[in-house]
Amino acid sequence: MTDKEANIYAAENRMRDGIRFFQKWTILSWGDVEDFTMAAIRDTERESLFELYETYQAQGIPLPSAIPTLKRTLRVHFRSSFETDPLTAMAAIVVPTETRDPLSWKVFEGDPLTENLTEGEYIRISGPPGKGKTNLGCVLMERWIKKGCRAFSNIRLEVPNHVYVSRTSELLRAIVQARRDGISWLFLLDEPRIAGPLEALGAWVEARYRVTPRVYVAGRVDHLGFSSIRGTLFEGAPTPWEEPVTRLEAGGGYYVRRNIVVRAVYQYNHRDDSRTSERHFVAAQGLYWF
Repeated sequence: MTDKEANIYAAENRMRDGIRFFQKWTILSWGDVEDFTMAAIRDTERESLFELYETYQAQGIPLPSAIPTLKRTLRVHFRSSFETDPLTAMAAIVVPTETRDPLSWKVFEGDPLTENLTEGEYIRISGPPGKGKTNLGCVLMERWIKKGCRAFSNIRLEVPNHVYVSRTSELLRAIVQARRDGISWLFLLDEPRIAGPLEALGAWVEARYRVTPRVYVAGRVDHLGFSSIRGTLFEGAPTPWEEPVTRLEAGGGYYVRRNIVVRAVYQYNHRDDSRTSERHFVAAQGLYWF
């Protein structure tokens, strides 16, 4: 058995043990919960959980199931323990580098990958590049959809009840529609990969002209542009990594006296592909110095 196979085998067994633990929740004793916490929860959460158990027992609460929120708390901490544990990290339960077909391998028997996941919860799949985290995400969405739910992601997945989203506005519309349809939803964000450096360039031109000894006019043009990159969004098409901004200003001033000036300015702002693509501002100012 290779190291990868051993890691997958250990992770499978640990997940099955966790699922069986939660299935017996109504009959578990405080001793059972403490043993599970010692074996399956990360050190960073373990101490606070033991203090919580002592508080509940001091209050005379006979069984853990009498605490409505405790099961959910343990489920969240149990799943997060797969993130950093070197043997059972999510990165160890993904497709090996040389395998690219997400259906060519077996994650778990049954469906514990989604059985312990409910809408509104957060899970992170972490690991080094090229280890198949995206493939694991595809399997997760396919199994979630098989439960009669709906999945949204920036991964192209040609299956029913999957919605491709590449912008926040698209995601919000998809969530609203799912709630109207009464369907539980899952959002999976695949970390965008980019090719090339991120670059930006800002430039401006301004001019001022004195019409009379007391009156002057001025103008300014600003532009902030961003380089194009290729990534996982927009089907890999070259796309600016941020929205370009253009600003135009025009104004004038009047010298009431040598040390008193009043002036007014109009400013126009445009940001490409933004929810509010245009903004207009008008300002007036009086200056006095001595």
